[in-house]
Amino acid sequence: TLNDTWGFKKDDNNWKSPQTLIRQLVDVASKNGNYLLNVGPTSEGLIPQPSVDRLLEVGQWMKVNSEAVYRAEPSPFPYEFEWGSVTRKPGKLYLHLIDWPAGEFVLYGLKSPVRAARLLADRTKQLAVKQTVEGDIQVLRIQLPPSPPDKNASVVSLELDGEARVDEGLVQQPDGKVILSPSFAEIRQPATGEGFTVDIRGVTNRWLAADGELKWTFRAPKGGEYEVHVVTCEARAPRGGDDWEGGHIVALDVAGQKLEGLIEDGRRVLNNRNPRWKDVHTNLGRVQLQGPSSVTVQLAPKRIEAAKGLGLTLRAVQLIPVVAPALRDGETSASPSPSRRSGATNAQRPTSRRSTRVKMEQVDVSSPDGKVGVTILPNAERLTLIVKRDGAPVIEPSPIVMVLDGYDLSSGVAFGAVERYEVNENYPWHGMKSQAANRFNGARISLTHDLSFTAYTLDIRVSNDAVAFRHVIPGKPEESRVADEYSTFVLPAGATVWYHDLSGHYESGYQKKEIQDFGPGEWAGPPVTFKLSGNAGYGVITEANLVDYAGMALVADGRRGLVTGLGHRQPLNWPYELRYGREEAKRLGRAAAIAGTITTPWRVLMTAADLNTLVNSTIVTDLCPPPDPKLFPQGIKTEWVKPGRSVWRYVDGGDGSFEGLKGFSEQAGQLGFQYHILEGLWTRWTDDQIRDIVQYSRERGIRLLFWRHSNQLRTPQQREEFFSKLHGLGVAGAKIDFMDHEAKETIDLYEELLKKAAEYQMVVDFHGANKPTGRDRTWPNELCREAVRGMESSSMRERARHETILPFTRYLAGPADYTTLHFGERRGDTTWAHQIASFATFDSPLLTLAAHPQAVLSNRAADVIKDIPAVWDETIVLPGSEIGELSIFARRSGATWFVAVMCGAQGRTIEVPLAFLGDGQYKATFVHDDPAKDDAVVVEEKNAQCADSVTIKMRNGGGFVGRFRK
Repeated sequence: TLNDTWGFKKDDNNWKSPQTLIRQLVDVASKNGNYLLNVGPTSEGLIPQPSVDRLLEVGQWMKVNSEAVYRAEPSPFPYEFEWGSVTRKPGKLYLHLIDWPAGEFVLYGLKSPVRAARLLADRTKQLAVKQTVEGDIQVLRIQLPPSPPDKNASVVSLELDGEARVDEGLVQQPDGKVILSPSFAEIRQPATGEGFTVDIRGVTNRWLAADGELKWTFRAPKGGEYEVHVVTCEARAPRGGDDWEGGHIVALDVAGQKLEGLIEDGRRVLNNRNPRWKDVHTNLGRVQLQGPSSVTVQLAPKRIEAAKGLGLTLRAVQLIPVVAPALRDGETSASPSPSRRSGATNAQRPTSRRSTRVKMEQVDVSSPDGKVGVTILPNAERLTLIVKRDGAPVIEPSPIVMVLDGYDLSSGVAFGAVERYEVNENYPWHGMKSQAANRFNGARISLTHDLSFTAYTLDIRVSNDAVAFRHVIPGKPEESRVADEYSTFVLPAGATVWYHDLSGHYESGYQKKEIQDFGPGEWAGPPVTFKLSGNAGYGVITEANLVDYAGMALVADGRRGLVTGLGHRQPLNWPYELRYGREEAKRLGRAAAIAGTITTPWRVLMTAADLNTLVNSTIVTDLCPPPDPKLFPQGIKTEWVKPGRSVWRYVDGGDGSFEGLKGFSEQAGQLGFQYHILEGLWTRWTDDQIRDIVQYSRERGIRLLFWRHSNQLRTPQQREEFFSKLHGLGVAGAKIDFMDHEAKETIDLYEELLKKAAEYQMVVDFHGANKPTGRDRTWPNELCREAVRGMESSSMRERARHETILPFTRYLAGPADYTTLHFGERRGDTTWAHQIASFATFDSPLLTLAAHPQAVLSNRAADVIKDIPAVWDETIVLPGSEIGELSIFARRSGATWFVAVMCGAQGRTIEVPLAFLGDGQYKATFVHDDPAKDDAVVVEEKNAQCADSVTIKMRNGGGFVGRFRK
């Protein structure tokens, strides 16, 4: 039935999914059956719409894949596969893949030579195939695309040389599992009473007496430790009552190892082949297998409970590897050399997987303080990582997937050496603090992909607040290859996630949801912040040191996993379509080739017990190289690389004439600011006018940045002409706009622009930009980039929530050009005090004021605002801060402290201890919400010391700023 009813029942909405229907269809076909599907019409004789929808989807699937079903013969294999089903025709074999193995698919036991392999969904392309004999097992390996062409089931067609010939014995599967069905057992019936049968589902029926035995013999090419599960099945109880019967005691002998246990109602699992009846799994313990070997398993009941008339309904005995075991060399295979065993490098190209494969070692790397750790599991078939903090999982077992020219380099690897290293350094910084401490432990793991013989390094670093990994794949300068990634970060159940989608590229509003509510195919722009359940801490996923590569976003898999998605796979965002069009987007929708050695960006996971540690992490910049001393002799302290605050006419309007803009520079000087950003109006001026406004501004301590569309800077000649002209006219830098894509060529453009700007000693502000990845350490002339939905977005009304999310999400990747602080309608549901607090919270080496400078000069809090710096010496996120609800920052510049509080949509009263102050008395200036209205502030002067507390009463969307001077 399509639901649970043979006829029509209006309140029966338990519809089977199209995937279930298709799986049942191919499963029946693989067993030489006909699939009869009931449709219950309404009383009017109409087919219900849910039935129509499902039948249409099955029909669409059949349009593509009917060849593998109609007139197809049953599977030649004597057992079922967890990944799907098999059908055949003369000279052909069809693999119906329900569970898609991204990268390499491995099949044991096919003896017939394979002439070609194709997906029925794309018959024009042949898939790479390799057949080998490992020991006495025939092994077929097929390289598959990372994503399935059909979400329900994808069919691989194998063209064979002759008929399908298979090994008819039971064989352990490539993933290490062994599934022993009663259908393939040697059965000894009970000595007395009626015997039991095995029904069409492969389940024992009416095994009511504690006698009889099942016996299997299978070949195990892999050794290792295995959990032994006894899987029983629900069934219809002939005497009424529940549909499952337990309380049995069974004994197992696995290769001479004895296990005995009680069959209890534990974990019930949906069986997609027959969803009406669920499976019940009972874990009886663990055994060790030697491989390669022939293994005998015997099961005999010691006690059977049969009060309901069901008895022991056995579906299978399963042996599940505790870790994926390594394939051992047989007597006829060459043993690994001593140098290979010791982890030494081997320059000779391996001749086969069997002659080079050694057991994958588990690699553990811990932080210097021992609290954070990453583990690469000993699974050579799929590189898998786990991240823990204080022993608790932050990232659950997650597959690493690195693809090169279609080969999944992370599946089927030969393990080489592990090189351990560490770094302990400090460097000056502009941001939440003036000194960054870069301390980590690292490991470089040498690996070789066994199918393509590609040697590469998996590089891992672990600091006290983060884990990072990257791939380094050597290559010749003249060699171009295409790279892609599908590595997944699996979050623990119950984690709460804050993220934005990619509809506006990096200028979208933030959403909050539980990780299990993330639907498959939902995209998120990093950094993605999550809070673990039970207040167990926080995590942030982003990337660092993005160079010569496409940028990374994340896409949900619907199973608590966030999968790496490079720029060419990301959905088209509306800013790019608006400015460049769909045809240009199509061109960037293809993966780019990379010449020479491929070094991926670092995949970064920050992890912390509290928000203070998270905000103070410098891992993103730690992972980037320091600046070139030839271009930046004093590094970030180089004279012409100056952080500062800026005015900008665009958001709050004002006189746009030449004289009017000189007035903006005048008022910027009165505020004590350092920069003035000018839009494209400058292109209408003569060189003499430009020199005039440059000189006028310079006399008031103001440096100018000129705006430019990035499409006018795509060629070396355009960049040379632009920067040389600005430099010659005395302009300090450029604001470059409308990048809007993470394709490799856009990332390359960032680097070219920063390099050319540095050659002319010019600073840069990127708008319409991608997230920062720490490259401002390498290029300190990049003062900031937008990559945020800021004050330019006039339609945003719920700004209180938005602005209390940003310090713990977007700003963790690096400085943002939010264009901060506005007293007009753009401030949405926030108060003036909240806006002033945002100016002290959203740090950036180029801190741009959204308000007209006169609006600040006329404000009662002008003295405090003028004193807020662009960058800080120290930052403390105080307790009580909650993402999207409240941010409480204590920040120091020199000897002066500030407290900046932004409240979310719900007003509140809080108490803030001043324990962070030094000894002695401070003169304090407080900027409070006006209790009567949002568009006013109350300013008061007080004395304060470290033993005091401040009581802060805030309106909805309110705020507070306190300045403390000695």
